[in-house]
Amino acid sequence: MNPYIQILLATVIWGATGAFVKLIDLPISALASVRLLAPTAALLLYFIYKKKLAFLSTTPRSLVWVSVINIIRVVMYFIGFKNTSVGSAIILLYTWPIFVTIAASIFLKEKSTRPMKALIALAFLGTYVIQMHTRFSFQDHDFVGMMAMLISSLCSAATVVIFKATGDTHSHTEKVFFQNAAGGLLVLPFLYWLIPNPQPIPLAIAAGFAIFTGVLGYSLFFSALNKIPSSHASFLSYFEVITTLIFSSFLLHEHVTWNMTLGGSMILFSVIFLHHFRTVPEEDI
Repeated sequence: MNPYIQILLATVIWGATGAFVKLIDLPISALASVRLLAPTAALLLYFIYKKKLAFLSTTPRSLVWVSVINIIRVVMYFIGFKNTSVGSAIILLYTWPIFVTIAASIFLKEKSTRPMKALIALAFLGTYVIQMHTRFSFQDHDFVGMMAMLISSLCSAATVVIFKATGDTHSHTEKVFFQNAAGGLLVLPFLYWLIPNPQPIPLAIAAGFAIFTGVLGYSLFFSALNKIPSSHASFLSYFEVITTLIFSSFLLHEHVTWNMTLGGSMILFSVIFLHHFRTVPEEDI
């Protein structure tokens, strides 16, 4: 399959998540538990079937940290979608490339130029514009949801930086497994408390959707990364913002407000040009 089509398909799959979280009648604890456990179980069965478990004995400590960070990312992700509008949530989630740029300049010693610093400032101004109608209060659902999604974005950035620092020691399928493994193992003993009053049909749907987004979506994306430049893949992944807004509009009848449009445009403009400055040779900037 064409790698560009693979990434666009991945963004369509991920884009349905916000509407799914709003529509399904499950608490955050259940959604997060299923999201972490289902991909772990599915991939473990796959590796057992393929007799490819040897990689478990050579797990770098950095991938363990990725798995732990992913627990926070997933929980904050669902809190974000549950408490604020899907449009605001997905736009704030896509501040992660900004955090990647900041972390790369600190930990990976990548050069940060003045235009890059200006774009980072513009992106953070965009996050303020999106949130300007909310009250600074933990009793305000919008505020809680937006803060949760920013934390999820920060965790996504940390994962990207760690994966980049780790290199190609493991296949992308193995990395997807490690991304979820710690969370799956952690929630397993506590399922009785995390999923009170279990509803078989919604849980089965959630498990299927978790495998669909967590395994198929990431497999398509990582497969494409092997064939095209990472800058192209990252740029195309922003299509998730558009697909998410389309799903939320048709399925949830959410409206895009002026501050979402303005703030989102500022963030996406910053992210797109940050990719340009990070991929163009320094002497050409």
